Amino acid sequence: MFESGDFRILLLSLLEEQPRHGYELIRAIEDMFGGQYAPSPGIVYPTLAMLEEQGHAEPRAGVNEDGRKRFAITAAGENWLRENADTVAGVRARLALEVRSLRASQVPEAVRQGLRTLKHALLLDHSDWPEMRARRVLQAIEQAIEAVGAGTAK
Repeated sequence: MFESGDFRILLLSLLEEQPRHGYELIRAIEDMFGGQYAPSPGIVYPTLAMLEEQGHAEPRAGVNEDGRKRFAITAAGENWLRENADTVAGVRARLALEVRSLRASQVPEAVRQGLRTLKHALLLDHSDWPEMRARRVLQAIEQAIEAVGAGTAK
């Protein structure tokens, strides 16, 4: 899912938004991925340590009420993000595509197959499309959309 360096960039950009401890970073990423992916502490904490060694993040003085160390971005980290804005934007764009891909994979295969069949039926139909027929097909599609929407409301 992550290319080399992407996870480090993601954590640093999340720290730019606000100081966080490791668990908050895990939850923020899990939320970003709609619950479909959550990084393990075994990747988050070493990456935080690396960001600290690089001078891009630092622990905030003290710990919060539950004993967790909160990290904040440093001026050097902010400068790095600014100097590498195109790279950061690329990582964010790739992750947004990954999120869309994960969500699409939740649709059952039978439904995806049905959508492909419908698309082919419409695109490969070379017969006439009088207005009445076009309205009837559109109405069927709108009813299907409504039925799908009604299913998500429950």
